[in-house]
Amino acid sequence: MRNGITSVIIATACDRYSGKVYSKNKKRNLVMKLFNKNRFLYFITTTFILLLIFVPVYIYKTNSVVVKTEKEQPPKEFPLNYTKEGIQQVVEANNKFGIDLYLELATEKADKNHFISPFSISMAMAMLYEMAKGKTAEEIQKACSFPDIDVIRPNISYIYRMFDTQFKKENTTNKSDEKNYEILLANALWINKTFPVKENYKNIIKQYYFGLVEKLRFFRQTV
Repeated sequence: MRNGITSVIIATACDRYSGKVYSKNKKRNLVMKLFNKNRFLYFITTTFILLLIFVPVYIYKTNSVVVKTEKEQPPKEFPLNYTKEGIQQVVEANNKFGIDLYLELATEKADKNHFISPFSISMAMAMLYEMAKGKTAEEIQKACSFPDIDVIRPNISYIYRMFDTQFKKENTTNKSDEKNYEILLANALWINKTFPVKENYKNIIKQYYFGLVEKLRFFRQTV
C-alpha cells in the first residue's frame, strides 16, 4: 500500500476537493480566504499564483521526491533538537489548522465530502514561513497557528521522520500479500531566478523539510 504525503507551496496537486483535483480558481480562493491579500507583500502573492499554475506540471514530470535512507540524508550540521513540548506544540498547531481549513471548505460546500492533507499544507507553509519576515511572517504564523520557527523546524522534521520509521517497521513485519507502505514527499519552493537565495536557507529546507529550492524565470517560463 502506498501512503503519500505530497506537499507543495500553498496546496498540493494531489489534495482533492470532492473527488476532483483543485482548479486554479479554487486554489486561489482558498489562499485568499486564509490570508488578507491586501496585507501580503506583492512578490509573495505573485509567487503563489504562479505556483498554482506550474507546480502540478513539475510533480507530474518528477513523480515525487522519495525520502532518502539514513545514509543518504543531508549533512548533519543541523541537529534535530526536538523536544516533547515542541512536538506537542507542532501537533496542536497542525490540528487547529487542519480543523479550521476543513470548516472553511465544509462551509463553502456543505453537501459535499472533503479530502485534504493538513500536514502536507502545513509543512509547505512552514517552508515559506522560514523565508518570510515582518508582517508577512506574522500573517503566515497567525493563519497556520504556528509556534516560533525555532520550534517548528526540528519538531516538524522529527514528526515526519517518525512516520517514515514507523512505515519501514511495518514493512518489515508485514507478512501479507499487500504492497509495502511508502511515504513520499514533493516539497518544492519555486523562486524567481532574479531573487537571491542564501545557501543556508536551501540547506535548511533540504534538511528539515526534505524539500527543494528551485529558481525559474517566471516571465518567460510559466509552464
